[in-house]
Amino acid sequence: MTKRLTCQDWLAHALETLRRDGVAGLRVEPLARALGVTTGSFYWHFKDHGDLLRKLLDYWVTEHTDAAGLEMGRQSGDPRQRLLVLLRRIVRKDLNRYDSAMREWGRVDPRVARTVRRVDEERLAYVRQLFVEMGFDEAEADLRGRISYYYVLGEDVAGIDRGVKDRIAFLEARHRLLTDTGAGREAENLKASKPVRT
Repeated sequence: MTKRLTCQDWLAHALETLRRDGVAGLRVEPLARALGVTTGSFYWHFKDHGDLLRKLLDYWVTEHTDAAGLEMGRQSGDPRQRLLVLLRRIVRKDLNRYDSAMREWGRVDPRVARTVRRVDEERLAYVRQLFVEMGFDEAEADLRGRISYYYVLGEDVAGIDRGVKDRIAFLEARHRLLTDTGAGREAENLKASKPVRT
């Protein structure tokens, strides 16, 4: 008897396949075979291959951007703590594990590229706003937000293979460095206090 799969089962498997094999691996028969079902299960959930790709893109946005963003957006309080909670969640749930695959897919599909750009902008805007709430001016909040965000992206691209515990310890050190409102001022004060030689 063929097991009954949900649409989410198909999409989760397709996302893993995209990560491993690229968009070329998203063929109906091999996906069905790997899941141990017939292609009839596929056509129960999707109109055709194009429908799978559209829903897969939406699924990535919903599961790996919107869900975390909505959860964080409902929180209030210290922006440093909110940023730290977000970074820990990304590591613990491995929320950035499909970002490289989506970017590769975007190289051959303009619609995917546009979605990835929109997701980047939304994520950056949220992180940048946290730095503004910490008291940084717009330019510095933008710089710190980008450093923080691009590091998270870079972990996936570089295939950094550290355990969760080590990754969290490293992100906590990075978080302290980026959220230290006094670091830049101390450097300026030090520079200003040096005697000028004549």
